Amino acid sequence: MKAQLDDTNAEAALNDLAQRFAAVPTRIRQGSSYDGLTRAAGDGGLRHELASMCRAADSYCAPTDIECRLKLGVVFYSSGDDANAIQSFNDVISEQESHVEAWFNLGVVIFGQGQFAEAEYCFSRACEIDPSDAQAWNKRGACLWQLDQRRESRRCVQRARALDRGSLHPRVNLQRLA
Repeated sequence: MKAQLDDTNAEAALNDLAQRFAAVPTRIRQGSSYDGLTRAAGDGGLRHELASMCRAADSYCAPTDIECRLKLGVVFYSSGDDANAIQSFNDVISEQESHVEAWFNLGVVIFGQGQFAEAEYCFSRACEIDPSDAQAWNKRGACLWQLDQRRESRRCVQRARALDRGSLHPRVNLQRLA
């Protein structure tokens, strides 16, 4: 059943969106194929339908709830809509400049576009806000590596590794830096 937002079924569609939204993570996961998001959207590849519903909800009710905007960004990103993902994360940041998840997610999207200096800034902001965020330190290190700032990259990845000994990503990055 494809939900569309109009006057007759807007409430039902938004309720359906709210139920699906409950399972959407607030952080873009490293190395994720978004199977979890596909499950959140339902079977049969409804992730794109969820993203379409999000676009409609975004224009229909212009949600100002920060968590909603954050999840909209994750859904947009997972469906390949970087422009709307960036807009959603920027909306969160404009409302709450110290929102570490929004900075992290924005960095992930921008990193994927090959804009490493801009992505490094986002991860740097996330690290400033939450110095214990191992994922942000690791991603910042990856950006610095791409920018040929090897010494600073190694420092960031080592910090990520120290913060989260169980994580595979900093360990793999440290091996690459060796």
